Amino acid sequence: MTKRKAPGRKKPTRQSRDRSLDGERILTVDSGKEAGVALWTFIPSKANLDSVHAIDGEDARSMLRLIQALRPDRVIVEIPFGGEANFNSFRTMSVRYGAWLTLANLLAIPSEGVWPATWQSKIPGKEHRQERESLGELYKRYAESIAGRELTADEAAAVGVGVWYLQERGYVALPGRQKANS
Repeated sequence: MTKRKAPGRKKPTRQSRDRSLDGERILTVDSGKEAGVALWTFIPSKANLDSVHAIDGEDARSMLRLIQALRPDRVIVEIPFGGEANFNSFRTMSVRYGAWLTLANLLAIPSEGVWPATWQSKIPGKEHRQERESLGELYKRYAESIAGRELTADEAAAVGVGVWYLQERGYVALPGRQKANS
């Protein structure tokens, strides 16, 4: 009689992971050049894609209308990282990223930023870690320019950049500052 191995701890499957998201409507956003948006409704066995939109990432009013129309339970925004090496591209994408998270915050919708899956494996490398840190510094500088206080890179990415972006276009009034279009 052969000895059977004691069962090890089972790795969670896609199905078991999704159970915790049962019925949740999640808006996923690619904050890169295409500004692709997808709304997913999670059910126990699979994720159903309800609709996909491509919108102009420069138009904060469009972003706001889209979030209000889709009414997601959660917003997940991909942090722009890699593939776009020049400063202006990083700036454009970081502004979009911050704007999406800020709008979700203004509408009291739970939100988070994630690294794009295609770049996950490259983040630990020295070269990419430096790129990630420099991008964090870029977020931070934008935020400090409007907040007048020291911010962490996380705060800058999640709040500061988006508020700066929207305020400059007159969509959000900050204390002690005039709207851009007034």
